[in-house]
Amino acid sequence: METEIEVLTFILYFTICAFFFCSVLLWMRRETNGKSRRYLALTTLASGGAFLLRLLLTKTGVPPSPTILPIANLHLGLLTMLLLYLYPIEAISPGWLTWKRIILLFLPWVFITLLLVVLPIQFRTLSSFGEIWEYVGEFNVWFRLFILLIIVPYSFMLFYIPHNWMKSSVSYRWIYFYTIGVQVITALFTAFMLTCSVTVSICHLLYCMFFILVVTYQDLFLRIEVPVKQSEAVPVLVTVPVVPVEKETPSDPLLIQLNAAMDNDELWRNPDLDLEKLSNHLYTNRTTLTQLIQQEGHSGYREFINRRRVDEFLKVANSGKVTNVQDTFFDVGFRSKMTALRYFRKYTGTTPTEYIRKLIENELK
Repeated sequence: METEIEVLTFILYFTICAFFFCSVLLWMRRETNGKSRRYLALTTLASGGAFLLRLLLTKTGVPPSPTILPIANLHLGLLTMLLLYLYPIEAISPGWLTWKRIILLFLPWVFITLLLVVLPIQFRTLSSFGEIWEYVGEFNVWFRLFILLIIVPYSFMLFYIPHNWMKSSVSYRWIYFYTIGVQVITALFTAFMLTCSVTVSICHLLYCMFFILVVTYQDLFLRIEVPVKQSEAVPVLVTVPVVPVEKETPSDPLLIQLNAAMDNDELWRNPDLDLEKLSNHLYTNRTTLTQLIQQEGHSGYREFINRRRVDEFLKVANSGKVTNVQDTFFDVGFRSKMTALRYFRKYTGTTPTEYIRKLIENELK
């Protein structure tokens, strides 16, 4: 037991440092990615502060006596969990999170806080899960269970935030990632509140630290920012004539539909487009569409769709209309810098900056 407490204390110190470190990095680059990065910086700061407060109050991160459902931890934990939703909401729908909606988001916590201040509630000390059922009829017990359970509905809230892929820097895949991540944090926090287990607390801290490091890395280095002003770019000096290439008219009806969806509807611009949605759009199934894509010389759907995006980037670059590489990547459907650069290098053998520089050099010769 003493060894577990020593491990917990060490991890708690490390977690606090990780949260404060991420907060400083995010705040230093707060001017980019709009308000979402500021929300993330404040959330990591507040979470790190909550862990620090826990350390200062208990010295080892574990209360002197094993008590479950402590009201102070539940109250602070609910506030921390609500803070975790500010960042993804702003990332999903920039500008949607007004002060009125922020107040509505935190209204349950405010209501609980007022009850704790106004009502003289005497909270019974609970030391085992069995005691919860024994005294569940008491207000002080089911009130704590209510605080614990109120976190659960928030886990699915992100799917109801209006999401317009043309104005959002995240895709539905990212929303699923963040939602699942917060659900795991919620589950571990709930397990710790119900058991006061040192092992569960260690798992909770490790996962929180891993999650915030991954999210911070994504926000700083992977996520493509929404262009400040999405308008027609001003052409630069480079003008490379594009020679039209005559293509044979395909005989396969499905291939004709696929080409029309790509050339006319430009479905590849939607970062949320996947094989399932494209199959439904063409009234076919995943297997048939995958076989058709492979017959056309692509290894699979991802290579096919990202090749289209890179081709469009090259078309814009060759016409001299790239004023910002990231904005152009955003416009053609990419939402990850790493994915965009990986496929660009794969098909061109160079970086976007080098490609545009060579175009300028060739024009000036």
